[in-house]
Amino acid sequence: MASTAVIIPSGPPGTLSVIGTAPNVYGAVSMAISPDSTSVYTANQTNVSQYNRNIVNGNLTQLSPFTISTVTSFPYEIIVSPDNLNVYVTIQNSGYIAQFSRNTSTGQLTALSTFTVNAGVYPRGIAISADGLYVYVANQSDYISQFSRNTSTGQLTPLSPATVATTGTGSVLCGIAVSPDGTSVYVVDGVNSVLALFSRNTSTGLLTQLSPGTSIIGYNPRTVYFSPDSLYVYAVSYGLSYISQFSRNTSTGQLTPLSPATVNTYGTSQGGNNPVKMVISPNGLSAYTANYTTSSGANSISQFSRDNITGKLTLLTPPTVTGSTDQSGIVISSDNMSVYTSSDDTLIVNQYKRN
Repeated sequence: MASTAVIIPSGPPGTLSVIGTAPNVYGAVSMAISPDSTSVYTANQTNVSQYNRNIVNGNLTQLSPFTISTVTSFPYEIIVSPDNLNVYVTIQNSGYIAQFSRNTSTGQLTALSTFTVNAGVYPRGIAISADGLYVYVANQSDYISQFSRNTSTGQLTPLSPATVATTGTGSVLCGIAVSPDGTSVYVVDGVNSVLALFSRNTSTGLLTQLSPGTSIIGYNPRTVYFSPDSLYVYAVSYGLSYISQFSRNTSTGQLTPLSPATVNTYGTSQGGNNPVKMVISPNGLSAYTANYTTSSGANSISQFSRDNITGKLTLLTPPTVTGSTDQSGIVISSDNMSVYTSSDDTLIVNQYKRN
């Protein structure tokens, strides 16, 4: 089924304009877009939704079949490999990663012959290195699972050691990210409100926690992101509705808070509370957060300009654009043209044009 599309006139640079919605199933908890920007996927309660993306106008069309099973329920996050060949989904209640191959012509997913790989206790966030050779999973029980990836088959294999403990953190790890330069991995501790900082061996993929090994961020953080140039880091705080922003020393991996150290995800008159996910445009000039709910009952996307020199975020005018209830995912196309959000409560994907 094709999406609806009503083009709205362009606004100030970096702001978003609604172009329509695409139908989805219930319970989308995460979202991914292929690096070639021809496919969009949402991880739902028991399956993955599959869309073709029109690279001219950004509209989404459901593939046939529209969904593919993840076997059991409660996925947490979905990613697409940098080479566009595979999709991986963490299934937190069952403790595994679901593995799919991706047809680069059609976007259709097919379960690998070895469909699942054990990913420890309550696997949550998942990240892949830019070279596509290694995958990392944040586990609720205070450790990171680390895997090598066979780029021919897409199969993941645990490294030795298969896990690395995080020190100075609590027991609820969630978001995780690999720096674009490949030398760092950071993971969010949602209880102690810190980032655990790791160096990464680019030859072996193995992680080693830095010393000091943590950096303080806002209350109830969810996710962490790197700027495209690896020089800046951003952590999204659900509980305080702001983004912590840091400069990153590319030699040591240590972080230094910017000034200001945080930026709110809401304006004086418009809601943008409880951000859960964030994207930075590939050109580095914009950032957006998917906000789960607001005090006024409205739901929104917060939109920022980003200074490529200083790394600082500034709310645009208007600071937010209308979204759905209970937004759970957000992605941006590699051509900087389109933004999409998913919701775990509504049966749609929202589609936006980036001005």
